[in-house]
Amino acid sequence: MNKKSYYHDWGYGTFKEYIASEVQFKVTKAMYLVQIWQSLYVNSGDPEVFNKVIAVGWNKAKELARVVTKENVDNWTEKAKHLTVDALVKEVRQ
Repeated sequence: MNKKSYYHDWGYGTFKEYIASEVQFKVTKAMYLVQIWQSLYVNSGDPEVFNKVIAVGWNKAKELARVVTKENVDNWTEKAKHLTVDALVKEVRQ
């Protein structure tokens, strides 16, 4: 799927233009959400990986998107449930 085609089809020249006009959050958050979706849904090929990670919240999901695989998703999501965002960032970056 070409993510560009949707906002072009809707009459926007750029993704940023679409976000600024149509959604209730900033472009930065939109870019994080796209990255999370790409990493966890598209790249893993397993929608359940995405569903498990996004359930812990988008701030934690953006960190987990760096390290989660099909094999370790349960371990990381369990950690994320019990850690603050800052603690999770430190854990992921170790």
